[in-house]
Amino acid sequence: MNGDFLQKVIKSIREIDEDLVQLPEELADSAPKYYVSTQIPTLDLAIGRPGIPSGKVTLFYGSEGHGKSTVAYHLLAEAQKSGGIAVLLDTEFAYDPDRATRIGIDNSSLILVHPSTIEEAFEVIEKVIQSVREESTAPLVIVWDSLAATPANTEVEKKDRFYDLQPGQQAKVLSSAMRKIIRQVAMNDVVLLLVNQVRENVGVLYGPKEIMPGGRAIKFYASLIVRIRRDGFVEEDGKRIGISCVAEVEKNKVSAPFREARFIIDFQKGVDIPHAYLLAAMSLGLVSRNGGWYAFDGDLKACSSRKFREDDWRELFTPDVKEIIDRCLKGGFTSAG
Repeated sequence: MNGDFLQKVIKSIREIDEDLVQLPEELADSAPKYYVSTQIPTLDLAIGRPGIPSGKVTLFYGSEGHGKSTVAYHLLAEAQKSGGIAVLLDTEFAYDPDRATRIGIDNSSLILVHPSTIEEAFEVIEKVIQSVREESTAPLVIVWDSLAATPANTEVEKKDRFYDLQPGQQAKVLSSAMRKIIRQVAMNDVVLLLVNQVRENVGVLYGPKEIMPGGRAIKFYASLIVRIRRDGFVEEDGKRIGISCVAEVEKNKVSAPFREARFIIDFQKGVDIPHAYLLAAMSLGLVSRNGGWYAFDGDLKACSSRKFREDDWRELFTPDVKEIIDRCLKGGFTSAG
């Protein structure tokens, strides 16, 4: 195709708006500017990138008590650790500053907001993006926890008649607002993480048994969708001290979808990061397992010549071992792309 002809077409489009079309040499600017790690190496491997992408909308969803908020808190902690800005829209009023501190969040620099409606939440997101990007290009992570707990304006206005509401109010507001917010997220390189729940679809015999509050628009606009579910409990001395989780990447526009990640969440400390590194090392072929015994292989072989039990891992998980695994993780992300 003649280059002058293409330039003429592009010029005519840009008469409408200068930013509507990109030249081939500008296409690299469309890729995420940065990724924010979830601090869970197995989940980052399942995503196929070094974390959650900027300029995209990400959705975490699942049943109650399955670890969604905990994983989101780790994302906020990593944002702060990397010199970024962390914002939490807590419409569940469930934020525990003590537990957040144990996870790694600096409460003194966390922007914690309690919007009362969906409309107000989107106004907050717009204001945060505008004010931050006027002054800084640092990573910006906004977590909305959760969509299910945020009412629409129409629900709040009918204070004495909660039962007299039209169905689908949340879905209508979210559908129209998402069309506007995704452009701002993309143009300003923002990590926007939405946390949602699932509900039982009452009275359905042949259709889906579960539905998600807020309608289908959220899934349409999300570039990355991860379902987090609990698949067991972790016990110690007969007491439940945590849960084992499986995260399934159901939609992925930055790498290959339909991968799974496993990790353990401690009720007190959040995700068991060393254990997640052990699972990641095994998936990368750095550690092999034979029954209840493990052994270092590949790049880690020089770190230890003896076999070890899982209980010994924390002692063997030195900064040098972590550095080697991190280096291999980066290689895995490159090949995944």
